[in-house]
Amino acid sequence: MCKITLNVPGRDSNLDLPVIGNLVYCETSALDRAATEFKRMLNKELSHFSESSKSGNQISEYICSTFL
Repeated sequence: MCKITLNVPGRDSNLDLPVIGNLVYCETSALDRAATEFKRMLNKELSHFSESSKSGNQISEYICSTFL
C-alpha cells in the first residue's frame, strides 16, 4: 500500500516532481498486480475450458498465444 503525504506550504505551490514520480510508481505497481492477477485467473479458466472439448482446447490455445 502506498502512502504519500504532501507538504504544500501555499495554495499556489507546484507539486514536487519526486511526489508525482511516486504517485506514478504506485499506480503502475497497482496496475501490474492487477494484470498479474487477471492473467492468473484467465489461465485457470482457460485450462478448465480447454479440458471441456477439442474446440475448447483450440480456442484456449489461440487466446493464450495471442494475449498471454
